[in-house]
Amino acid sequence: MVKQNELQIAVEETGLEQTKVETLMNSFGKYFQEAKTIAQEARAIVVTKEDQTELMQQAKEKRLRLRDIRGEADRTRKNLKEQSLREGNAIQGAFNIIKALIIPVEEHLEKQEKYAILKEEARLEKRFSERAMNLAKYNIDYAIYNFRDMTDEEFEYLLASVKTQYENRKEVEKTAELERVKAEEKLRKQQAEIQLENEALKKERDEQESKLKKENEKRLQAEAKINKLKEAKEREKRQEETAQRKASLAPDKEKLLQLADVIKSVQMPVMKSKEATEITVLVQGLLDKVAVFIHSKSENL
Repeated sequence: MVKQNELQIAVEETGLEQTKVETLMNSFGKYFQEAKTIAQEARAIVVTKEDQTELMQQAKEKRLRLRDIRGEADRTRKNLKEQSLREGNAIQGAFNIIKALIIPVEEHLEKQEKYAILKEEARLEKRFSERAMNLAKYNIDYAIYNFRDMTDEEFEYLLASVKTQYENRKEVEKTAELERVKAEEKLRKQQAEIQLENEALKKERDEQESKLKKENEKRLQAEAKINKLKEAKEREKRQEETAQRKASLAPDKEKLLQLADVIKSVQMPVMKSKEATEITVLVQGLLDKVAVFIHSKSENL
């Protein structure tokens, strides 16, 4: 075995048997020692110039050797892992055979050993299920009761108490339901009476409104008739006044029409000058307009 070093210390700290520690050291110790030596020598190689070709060559040789050592160590690792895996599989296989042989027998013997206990547990579980079903009939949260370990007398007392509470609760609910039904029936009757009263009031209101509407229509018809008579009388009065006024104004109207005829019949003298002729033409136009004006105004007399 090589002298104790970092590798040996690390392997021994894993807790492996001494023989396995020796096997690992024999397999990897030589690689560790050679790699450590080369690593120490490599740290002394420092190239600072381009012409230091010898140092460069040394660096290459040592790098390649370290690469070879790493490859050899990796192949050794794989071989040891394969052996270890086969060993582990063999160990597990042997154990599985022994386990397959022992476990069924253990289970059989345990059942025989605990026959009375298992029977008691089954009986207690059946009793618990039956008790739970009996309590569930009364619609309660039976989980609040620790009835698994009760004696039969204690459970019968609990069951009777729960049953009494259930029946009392049902009776209260029945009474409350009857009261609710009565209250709803009373409310329906009250609502029906109120509806009848409202319908009667509506009918009376409709009749009053209809009566008022008819009376209002009669009043409006009477007022319209009176207004129509008044308008007829006023129209007749205006016609009479107009006729009287026209009769009284007839002489004046005749005079105005005669005046218009006189104005229209005025003959303009013949002028020699152009300027005077233009004046007489304007005067003739004005006289014609005056005659038209008298005729239009006289129509309203």
